[in-house]
Amino acid sequence: MSGRVAIATRTTSRVYYAQLGMRERVAINGVETLVAMLVATATLGAPTAARADDEALLDACYQAVNATSSTTPDAACALCQTAVDRTSGKIRLAALINLGRCEQNRGKLLRARALFREARSALADDDPRAAGIDTRLAELDGRIGTLALDWTGAPEATVTLDDEALSGKPATVEVDPGDHRLVVVREGHEDNELTTDVAEGATVSLTLAPGPAL
Repeated sequence: MSGRVAIATRTTSRVYYAQLGMRERVAINGVETLVAMLVATATLGAPTAARADDEALLDACYQAVNATSSTTPDAACALCQTAVDRTSGKIRLAALINLGRCEQNRGKLLRARALFREARSALADDDPRAAGIDTRLAELDGRIGTLALDWTGAPEATVTLDDEALSGKPATVEVDPGDHRLVVVREGHEDNELTTDVAEGATVSLTLAPGPAL
């Protein structure tokens, strides 16, 4: 396929095209669209075609983030991640910002903040997007939750948070709002599972200790 990128959807018999050299918006209707785009873009190799393909992919990302009624947040973020991975320069920067918006929309605030920080570091202070990103970063800082951990009863224990091992016995850990699961593991003891629901901007204190001796 040359000269255009076909974006097909399951829910309609029409096929939407992003004509090369144009900034035509691309319709998004779920994961099937992402797969169709990735297959189509694999056929483009020339520099001019690649530039137009990058612009079409960015537009698809932008539309997916905004089309909440027809696109699941996971599919939208996957598409924007593809845009970040496949593009460079100004197009990648725009995709990075849209991916941050997408992650924020689906409640992945820590991830969103990291993406916005990366984008902000690439922007000059007089860039019109800078102030908006600064506002988003301040908002995210106020919404991210914190776990305050007391390790006194678990000096030799291994602790996982949402299936990821904690290293260095941190006194505090930032977390997204919502449910979280910690497991305290120590040889010769039963595992001790702790669950907590962290509200936006809240700090939850937890005392870590292994379960009863075996």
